[in-house]
Amino acid sequence: MEPPTARQFEESFLSNDHLAPLSHENNNMVNNGRNANYSNINNDQSPPSILKSILSSQDQIIAMISNYSTSYNVVSISILIPILSSSTLNYAQYLTPASGSLVASSLIAGMIIGQLVGGALGDLIGKKKAMMFVMTLQILGCLGSSIFISETPLLFIFDGWNIFEQLGLWRFIVGLGCGGVYPLAAAMSSESTKSSENDDDQHQENERDDHEAQAQMQVQKLKMLATTFSTQGVGFVSVPIVGLSALLILGENNMDIVWRFILFFGSIPGFILLILRFRAMHSRNIIQESEVLPLPQDDSDGNAEDLPSNNDEESRIESHALEVEMASDSDSDDNNEEESENIVEEESKQSLLSAIRSEENLLMKLIGTAGTWFLFDVVFYGNTLFQPVVIKTAFGYDDGDNANQDDEFANIVDNIRDSMILSIIALPGYFVSIALIGRRIFFKFTATPRFIQIQGFAIMALLYLIIGISWEHLTEHHWLLVLLYGNTFFFSNYGPNTTTFMLPSITFSENCKSTLNGISAAAGKAGALTGSLLFEPIANKYGDGTVMMLCAFTSVIAGIITYFCTKPPKTRSIGVQL
Repeated sequence: MEPPTARQFEESFLSNDHLAPLSHENNNMVNNGRNANYSNINNDQSPPSILKSILSSQDQIIAMISNYSTSYNVVSISILIPILSSSTLNYAQYLTPASGSLVASSLIAGMIIGQLVGGALGDLIGKKKAMMFVMTLQILGCLGSSIFISETPLLFIFDGWNIFEQLGLWRFIVGLGCGGVYPLAAAMSSESTKSSENDDDQHQENERDDHEAQAQMQVQKLKMLATTFSTQGVGFVSVPIVGLSALLILGENNMDIVWRFILFFGSIPGFILLILRFRAMHSRNIIQESEVLPLPQDDSDGNAEDLPSNNDEESRIESHALEVEMASDSDSDDNNEEESENIVEEESKQSLLSAIRSEENLLMKLIGTAGTWFLFDVVFYGNTLFQPVVIKTAFGYDDGDNANQDDEFANIVDNIRDSMILSIIALPGYFVSIALIGRRIFFKFTATPRFIQIQGFAIMALLYLIIGISWEHLTEHHWLLVLLYGNTFFFSNYGPNTTTFMLPSITFSENCKSTLNGISAAAGKAGALTGSLLFEPIANKYGDGTVMMLCAFTSVIAGIITYFCTKPPKTRSIGVQL
């Protein structure tokens, strides 16, 4: 057999055939020329198996890259404000409480709108098309904020605007894109195992019964959702890493380039997605054209010696047919996806509202998903803004222990480094969620999303209560404050930060999943706005310890709502319920 041509190799690569995890159980599909992707039931839930499953799903890769991009762009502002307000740049004169609030709130406002619109677009025009649209908005916002912001505005619409007002508008556009990613990434990840449900004939030969197969499917789906969301943690850690690298490499004299690079970096994941998407579309066009090409015509002059033999002619015909068949099979999954997406687009326009109206126990479900997401983000994003207070206290900056306190550049570097330490402490929580979800952890308890969320809120409440009551004592024991406070983020990630992302995708029916997921996510960002507005005034009036105790109380209420409003569904699956 001749080696494949370059075009055939590219088509095979783009169709993800080379990434399919091979096992004894899916050899039938391989032998039949079908792509054995991760959605086929597999008992192996080990990290290498999960990694193969991720790499074999285009939807999963899109969801993970977009979620990483979103988390990076949301958090990047936390290190930008100190850089922009440094004396080196002369922008501090424009930084007022109003302009600082504008920069923070414009992103959240954009995210709320983006979550509502992005979720609805996913149900109306298809999730991949909607995802490319919202990622394009992220790219435009990142490029605009990194290139067009200036004291003398490059765009006429910004005449008379100071630098923070310009940044606020671009951050609003970034927020539209970031908000749209939340419901779309969750829906795409949860549906990436859906295709296996159409392979019943293939699975009839499987030794496990259908009951256990459905259980394994549920576990796989939840692990994919948790893996998608874990890229948020990678994005959070990336912000201080990118910021520190830019500061240390470019130095104090190039601060203007530093902050622009930090913003520009947020557009790179979007460019990667667009390039992959356009290449896949181009490959499909080539394959579709090759399917209708006529067989090559013989240009011989009629001489007997020029005529091909029967064997040569048959070989030529078979070779051409095989080439078309290989190309067609290698991209059949993508073509089927596009066809089903077009059908969904036509049907969803008429059925979306009726699907929402017919959703069983809609109000109770929304209280369970949107309500808990709102309360969690009050705590989570409120603490993100409150984090510098804890860092200063924990690392002794208020006591004069910091040798760099009079060096502005070194102080910025130290603050970003300390933020990175807290992010690294919190990061393993995402991976613990992936490892434990679907497993029986102790006694009769299985690590379902509902259980993980209740457990997370309970431990967070306990930690916040300890910090709040012992605040004055902990300020004298810095390492203990860092440990306790860092663990609040750990159990946020191995808890409601992951599960509030997952629950809407496994709670609502498929026809309105993206829309209702967007509503739940928008409620979360409303909570983020509430927390960011409340925490500082409360801390100024009643003290930092009071803020921690308020977080404990909010976590308790959220845990109670989770218990009563996210009832596990009655399903045949013995695997992971809600």
